[in-house]
Amino acid sequence: MGTNKRFYWIKLNTNFFIQREVKSIRRTENGLLYIVIYLKLLLLSANTGGLLKFENTEDSLVEELSIEIDEEPEDVKNAIEVLQKKNLITISSNDEFFLNKAPDMVGSETAAAERMRKSRAKKKELEKNVTMLPNVTNCYTEIDIDKEIDIDKEIDIDKRDKRLDDDKAEYVTKINGLIKNKISSSSLENFINNYGVDTLKSLIDEIKVSDYLKENINFNHLSDDFINKAISGKYRTFKNEVNNEPRNKLPKDFSQFNL
Repeated sequence: MGTNKRFYWIKLNTNFFIQREVKSIRRTENGLLYIVIYLKLLLLSANTGGLLKFENTEDSLVEELSIEIDEEPEDVKNAIEVLQKKNLITISSNDEFFLNKAPDMVGSETAAAERMRKSRAKKKELEKNVTMLPNVTNCYTEIDIDKEIDIDKEIDIDKRDKRLDDDKAEYVTKINGLIKNKISSSSLENFINNYGVDTLKSLIDEIKVSDYLKENINFNHLSDDFINKAISGKYRTFKNEVNNEPRNKLPKDFSQFNL
């Protein structure tokens, strides 16, 4: 089966506009504009788990974002400064911004799920509005059953992929709670593909007991030598031993990665 394209969206709670941070921003000069920019940035970062990275197409990340969301660079710059003060965005460097609440607001589905919804809606519409001869009805029923079987197979794959995505999002959030340079879902996936789950668990344990790793580790730029030194305990700054702490338990579904 070909690549099953995934679509992303953000989910807004009904209390979004009455949250303290949002209400506070709205009361500032240009506050409504900053909220619009915030929503646009959330949408822009939906498929990267909240991470916005400099692509070197303009002079700065702010300028790139202003083009992407069709807003003035100065307005984007001011909005980001306000969002940072409200702890809605983390600026790890001039090359990376992380929208702190994005991982909890992102939803997704594959094209298979979308086709399934459309197929069922179409079938219900036909049942309500079309009267057919018995033999014709049976013919269409058999075709519909075959289509349902094929789509159900795709939905099973979709559910598995959704579990993996949920697991990745959960661990992206946990890791980003430890380190300064934020990790994206794609970076986590690449790390697991290259080094395996056991290495990831060992590295997370070392990050927990290392001020140096919390400040300096960057999953987008890791060498084999750095990883070996890290998991061997070279960068530990705390006295307690990692082996005496409970190990991180990654979801079982991570074992399904075969990239």
